[in-house]
Amino acid sequence: MRFGDVYYDNPSQPIPDNLHYSYNIQDMDTAIALIVNGGGLSEQQINYQVCKKGIADTKEKIKKNNKDYLDKKIDHKTYEVMNSVFNDVIKNFEKCVFDNK
Repeated sequence: MRFGDVYYDNPSQPIPDNLHYSYNIQDMDTAIALIVNGGGLSEQQINYQVCKKGIADTKEKIKKNNKDYLDKKIDHKTYEVMNSVFNDVIKNFEKCVFDNK
């Protein structure tokens, strides 16, 4: 039995982005459990990945905020407030990453 996100049968090809692990599963119950649990990731692993992605996304927002300020699209006060918020968000995500290692 083949499940697209669970059993990947061609290792010579690049692994698709939606495939977390490569499994060869003969047991239907195991395959279903892995699909339900996010492709075999534990809740802690999922939280870790979500928080790492959150950090990367927030850093992109900081870059955009900096560019907007330099291009005079936002005033200094708005820039400072947004930077403060973004830095707090990153601290929270970093704590989440640490807690889910």
